[in-house]
Amino acid sequence: MTIVIHRANRVGDNVVAIKAFYALKCLFPQSRLVVATNGIGENLYAHLPFIDTLLNLDSNPNALSTIDCIDYFIITHRTSVNIAFAKATNARKIIAQAHLHCLFFPRFILDFNFFTNLRTESENLLRLARLVDKRTFDNGIKNIDFSNARLKIATQNSNFVRAFFE
Repeated sequence: MTIVIHRANRVGDNVVAIKAFYALKCLFPQSRLVVATNGIGENLYAHLPFIDTLLNLDSNPNALSTIDCIDYFIITHRTSVNIAFAKATNARKIIAQAHLHCLFFPRFILDFNFFTNLRTESENLLRLARLVDKRTFDNGIKNIDFSNARLKIATQNSNFVRAFFE
């Protein structure tokens, strides 16, 4: 199974998505986890061992065409541009927050809870991850140790930060 997550935002939005990536990989360990992101996300996610493939859509807008079969494509921001982008892929199922632009398309699995501002962005992303397989998610999420769901800093960056503060 191939799961693609579209997360192309600024630093903070990209960082809060890591927990959902980790949960998906823990719950579906045999799956191929692909993150379609931007240059910021590529730099942030480059050293995360639970992401199988990282695609930079800034440098290669057609990067998703290299994936033969996408089982699930998760849109993390429900904009008409992102929905149109997902529709143009070969994804069998597209997971998104409900939006007028995707209500009547059978490939979409929608989250109809519109109270996203009452939860953290990390929790909203986990809700979308749950839609891949609700039973597997509900049975396994409580057993995940999220202590490894954090950024891994490249050695040269770590050395730079250490030298800067010294």
